[in-house]
Amino acid sequence: MKNNKVFNFECLQIINSELTSQHNNSLFWVIDTNYRLLKCNKAAENYLFDNYSLAISAGESVLDLKFDAEFLKKWESLYNSAFKGESFVINNSTIKRDKHSYIEQLVTITPLKNLQNCIVGVYCSVIDLSNKIDIHDSITDEQKLISQLNQYDEAILVFEQKSVNNYEIKYVNNQFLKLTRIENDVIGKNLTNYLKPEQLSSVKKKYENALNLKVNEVWHEQLSIGDRHETVIVNVNTVFCDKSDNSYLVATFTKLPEITDLSFIVNNLKHKIFKTFKFSEDIFCTSDKYGKFILVSEGCYKILGYNPDELVNKNFINFVFEPDKTVTIITEQFIQNGNATKSFENRYVHKDGSIINLSWSAYWDDDENIMYSIARDVTNYNKIIAKASETEKLLNEAQRSAKMGSWNYDCEQNNLTWSESLYAIFDIDKTLFNTTYQSFLNFVTNDDRQFVDESIKNCLATGQSFDIIYKVVTFKGEQLTIDAFGFSEKDDSGSVIRIYGTVQVLTDRKKIENALEKSDHKYKYLFQNNPQPLFIFDFETLQIVDCNIEALLLYGYTRKAFLNLTILDIRPTEDIDLILDITASETKYGQVNKRNWRHQKKNGEIFYADVTGHLIDYENRRCSFVLINDVTDKIVLEKKEKEHIHFIETILENLPIGVSVSSIDNGIT
Repeated sequence: MKNNKVFNFECLQIINSELTSQHNNSLFWVIDTNYRLLKCNKAAENYLFDNYSLAISAGESVLDLKFDAEFLKKWESLYNSAFKGESFVINNSTIKRDKHSYIEQLVTITPLKNLQNCIVGVYCSVIDLSNKIDIHDSITDEQKLISQLNQYDEAILVFEQKSVNNYEIKYVNNQFLKLTRIENDVIGKNLTNYLKPEQLSSVKKKYENALNLKVNEVWHEQLSIGDRHETVIVNVNTVFCDKSDNSYLVATFTKLPEITDLSFIVNNLKHKIFKTFKFSEDIFCTSDKYGKFILVSEGCYKILGYNPDELVNKNFINFVFEPDKTVTIITEQFIQNGNATKSFENRYVHKDGSIINLSWSAYWDDDENIMYSIARDVTNYNKIIAKASETEKLLNEAQRSAKMGSWNYDCEQNNLTWSESLYAIFDIDKTLFNTTYQSFLNFVTNDDRQFVDESIKNCLATGQSFDIIYKVVTFKGEQLTIDAFGFSEKDDSGSVIRIYGTVQVLTDRKKIENALEKSDHKYKYLFQNNPQPLFIFDFETLQIVDCNIEALLLYGYTRKAFLNLTILDIRPTEDIDLILDITASETKYGQVNKRNWRHQKKNGEIFYADVTGHLIDYENRRCSFVLINDVTDKIVLEKKEKEHIHFIETILENLPIGVSVSSIDNGIT
């Protein structure tokens, strides 16, 4: 335990400091054998933009940068040598920091190979030697340390060689869990268990080189995660922790985007405007009064498969799914006439021909005659809703096949509600049933009616649940034996306001149990494999009773730990009174307007979420089924967008000359 403690904090301090140093002082970029940029870090992008006003995006050729011709020729020669397998380390090189100063740098150029030892590109880095961070200057607060490691874009894996075939996993960050979809109980397990047999030999050789030769091993790999394939760069080096006398291998995984054969160059002004939106998964765009796109963010490639330049100056209606074109035009005209923000959904046609559901928020600016719009891909969300509907259908089918049903009785309104399957059990037309308590009692046999009435009235008076067996006679005269469960809900004063429960016909019990088991398997599959974070909590105790893996990854807990929490434990302390208030009754809970709620992860990090909750009967308890959509990035981007617009407006207002925009067509004038 002592060694684990030393590793978990003191060794992670050193690892975090080295990663921090790399992020703060190092530029890195990766190109393929066609000189196209596959990936660069934020420091490299900022360096180019700040020093040269150059913008480069994934898919563009690095040889198209407007550097000096001799300079580009030199780099092209280095790249070509690397494509042949040569590596370079250039000491005492200099690079421009700003217009008047230079920094000393160490440049490395390494062939990027895959696990079959084929060269697929080049990995380059530039380290600032004049401002190297002291790796012992570490974060001393453990929670802040873990939080920072989880904020890196890269997936981080730390492991130790215990024997020839045993590499024990010591630490992984949240990005690693999201990338690999491995549950966060891998600590202490053998890493080789997770490697493909055909990769084992080549990967172990790279580990050995990093450990024994003290060199960085960098390679290109494709991870297969379910039906998805993620292309990554793996970078492995050795870190020595003097306080534990151990050497650890630290691997970082950097995801690479899919690159098409079409390259694109973003002009400087467009890059400045959309720099805030660059890494957003949503589409930010503007269009003129004729419906032509003026500016489009890079999110359109991920969502619709088009590069921004393929949409600019094209009419948006050309990309709308044919059945949705009429309503889309009407919506646009409504926005222009009303000068108001409008939210709506429609379907667009992806470049590959598939249909994408988009949720739009649009605003027409009369002063500029421009439409500002933000679109989010809700295709998966709509699939979730469809799956939920499918699940409900499956449950109804299971109830019918198992001769089960559910009921709800509103005491104040004397209104009894039955599920569809109950009407089938009692052989009665739904339109003919008088939804009162007495109407139900009329179905109970004379011998059992008093017993049933007393049981239900006792539940109404005390709130005590019941499980009773009695006989009923259906509308067509068939006698059935019923097993009924009942539960109560109380208001703030402690009075019972409703009772609810389930009934089951006790005929052919084995057949019923088999139907229930089949339904349960279907439900669990849909629930656990949902791409959105989901959990269920008991509406009376607020205890979390079930969740899927996406919820565990989002909040950072193990399944066992998460199911020991209430929904109050995943909220900031100052929001607890608000949560208690909205869960005080089902009526108030159902009337909560949609808003951004604050949630809290295990490490203390606060994030904003859109929450969709539905009350359900789950395992004989009244529960809420909750879907979480993390909107933190969206809120941050909206804030930055407002600040950017305010900044531009302030500059325009203070210019000593008048400014007007006549049109935007193949450029900006």
